[in-house]
Amino acid sequence: MAKTNHGLKLLIVMVSVFIIGYILEPFRNISPLLGDYFEVSTELLPLVMSFSIFVTTWFAYNKSRDDNSFFLGASFFVMGLLELFQMLSHPYMPDFITPNSIQKAVTFRVMLWTISVLLFFVSAHIYKDSIPGIISKYVIFAFAIILSLMVLTIVLFYPNRLPEVYSLKGSLSTTWFSLVLITSIMLFYSSFLYLKRLRKTGEMNIICLIYGFVLTSVSILVYFDYTYSGYLLQAAGFYFVYLAMIKSSIERPYENLAIAEHKMRYVAEEKYRNLFDNANDAIVITDLDDRIISWNRSAENIFGWSAEEVAEKKFSELVVPPRLHTEMNHIMNNVISGNMAMGFDFVNLHKDGNEIDVSMTISHLLNSEHNIIGLSSIVRDITERKRVEKALQESEDRYRMLVELSPNAIAVYREGKIVFMNTSGARLLGAENPKQLLGKNIIDFVHPDYRELFHDRVQVILNEGQEAPLIEEKFIRLDMKVIDVEEVAMPFIYRGNPAVQAVITDITERKLAAEALRSSEEQFRSLIENSSDIIMILSDNGKIFYLSPSIERSFGYRPEELIGKNISELIHPDDLPGFFEVFIRKIQNPNTTSSIEFRARHKDGAWRILESIGKTLPHGLVVTGMVLNSRDITERKRDEEQIRSSLHEKEVLLREIHHRVKNNMQVLSSLLRLQSDFCKDKNVIEMFNESRNRIISMSLIHEKLYLSKDFTKIDLKGYINEMVNGLFQSYCLNKSKIALNIYVEDVPLGIESAIPCGLIINELVTNSLKYAFPGDRNGEIKIILRLAEENMIELVISDNGIGIPKSLNMQKIESLGLHLVTMLAENQLMGKMNMNIDNGTEFQIRFRGVK
Repeated sequence: MAKTNHGLKLLIVMVSVFIIGYILEPFRNISPLLGDYFEVSTELLPLVMSFSIFVTTWFAYNKSRDDNSFFLGASFFVMGLLELFQMLSHPYMPDFITPNSIQKAVTFRVMLWTISVLLFFVSAHIYKDSIPGIISKYVIFAFAIILSLMVLTIVLFYPNRLPEVYSLKGSLSTTWFSLVLITSIMLFYSSFLYLKRLRKTGEMNIICLIYGFVLTSVSILVYFDYTYSGYLLQAAGFYFVYLAMIKSSIERPYENLAIAEHKMRYVAEEKYRNLFDNANDAIVITDLDDRIISWNRSAENIFGWSAEEVAEKKFSELVVPPRLHTEMNHIMNNVISGNMAMGFDFVNLHKDGNEIDVSMTISHLLNSEHNIIGLSSIVRDITERKRVEKALQESEDRYRMLVELSPNAIAVYREGKIVFMNTSGARLLGAENPKQLLGKNIIDFVHPDYRELFHDRVQVILNEGQEAPLIEEKFIRLDMKVIDVEEVAMPFIYRGNPAVQAVITDITERKLAAEALRSSEEQFRSLIENSSDIIMILSDNGKIFYLSPSIERSFGYRPEELIGKNISELIHPDDLPGFFEVFIRKIQNPNTTSSIEFRARHKDGAWRILESIGKTLPHGLVVTGMVLNSRDITERKRDEEQIRSSLHEKEVLLREIHHRVKNNMQVLSSLLRLQSDFCKDKNVIEMFNESRNRIISMSLIHEKLYLSKDFTKIDLKGYINEMVNGLFQSYCLNKSKIALNIYVEDVPLGIESAIPCGLIINELVTNSLKYAFPGDRNGEIKIILRLAEENMIELVISDNGIGIPKSLNMQKIESLGLHLVTMLAENQLMGKMNMNIDNGTEFQIRFRGVK
């Protein structure tokens, strides 16, 4: 239907324009001058239209980047030039380069027709972005100029080489009809290609383009018989092409731009909405009256209120504690005045009434006229950060106190100057107080013999970030007294700058004692030689230098048989890697204590197990060997293995006992449940259920112990959770009605205390579930198990229900459950129980745990 309509419209336009030209045709015969005037006027119409098409596509190309439209624009530039050449070639016009004639004008007309159809055919194969980027619009324009000049040259200077289309006698040649046939085929095929493109892309400018080229081609056919109609049809064809170029080069790019802007605006809005909803910080938008307009998900998480709950409520009244209202109002008024409050710490309220530490940034919102219309508040929960900062400050205070009270001198020096010294350090260096040493060069206190070593150690610490091991040095006090010291130094950050922290110990008296120690060496040698332990001195490569006589009693070797040999000859091959790993580590880190067990060969070939403790032998700053103190533990190892085997058997037996106790209790629970199924008295059934719950609470303890890897520890939190959840299921209660909050610390509780605690929790939670929340009343049950002062354990079970009557006497109560709670708390846990019924019911039991 669409094809029929367009064909009909094209036919109507074609006939209408032809009739107008036909009506104007007689004016040519009124006078030659008037005829020439009409002919020039009708020729000017397509000329102006062709150049308009070119100018439109030229300037629109930068935005549209439509290669097809620009190629058509360049084609019409060629057609406009040929139209101009034809107009200048009429006999009544001044000679155009060569003498003008009708034949010359007709030749330009035929060339115009032929080239226009050819260019239209080529354009049908060019799409919006099909021309390579290297071919710019200037290249296409240059091609159009060259093509026009080629046609001009051929028509002006080589007309005889062109086939005759129109004779001076006014007849059309065979070449004319052949040309009409070929161009018509090309025209219809090009129109077919454009129609295919129309169906695929829906670009309506293609219809105008087809109209234009069909009208242009028809204008050539009628030109020789109806000149005015030919010119007007050509002008109409150019006009339709002009409309097509306007649509493709101007209207469509701006439509695409508008669509793109709409999409970008939509994407930006979606991006903002996603950022708003998914931001980690709470984002709250309020109007100038502080009423909440927007409230994102993070605000719900931080403050506890949903967006529906806070709608139209005042932000400050909702989340700011009353004591801070004045301060917040001052901040908001300051922001409304045009300022911005960035990153200030404040206190807000959670829905549950708890205060939270936050960091707030408040800024104003502007409308299009730059008037303030509201406020934007970004709130970040910094409660955890505040807690960490407080803990860090407390840690720093403790560290500072330890440093100040340390008996060792502790100094910090940066760039060679002392920036901190504790009281012990001032006393060590002979100063009255630490301030007397600040700013002095640390090297001035080092004995000249040790300054080079001291400098090298500092460079290693600063450049490599490694701790300098403990060494002995000599220092010079302010009173010029020389003292022996030990120093260990490490990298340190002092007030944000790299520095060195040194711990210095006065060993002067120890050095004096060492002299006395050497004088008693013979006494100690005697002790060593008579010791049952094997004392061995090794070189740094494992060679035996010394062996105590006890080696012969333990291994059958005389000391002289082994001295000079390497220790590896005695050690079992499988134990050599581990031994030398410890040996090398000890040599490299002399101040560490190392022990190792290994097998050594007896003289009779048997392997004995030795337990050895090593100590390095320093010579100045160099480690020259190691002393090994070894003991034969072969018999002890055999005994330990027997003990481990026995212990494992007992653990298996104990685990099986817990498992069987748990199974027996579950059998009892099942028997009670079966028995209750045969009872019709609700009170009796209730008593059965309560007894079952008590048995289950004790059974859970044995189940936890059976599943535990450590029989001394019970998973109390899991035990309490599982038991209380079982009670909720037993009474068919939903936690959405009665909230359950359990807080259990890591309390050292053994089975003797865990079972009474479980029974107490069972009884009190059962009472709360049965009596504290009558009807559809909502509430909360809390269970807290924690350490209290004086090494006591505190168990708290509370609810916010209707409470127990104040007249109730716990000592005279007839309830088995509460009577059982009292007995368990006072007789089994040996604790003290208090009851508080001011707001609901709360039981507090304090006792000492029994592991």
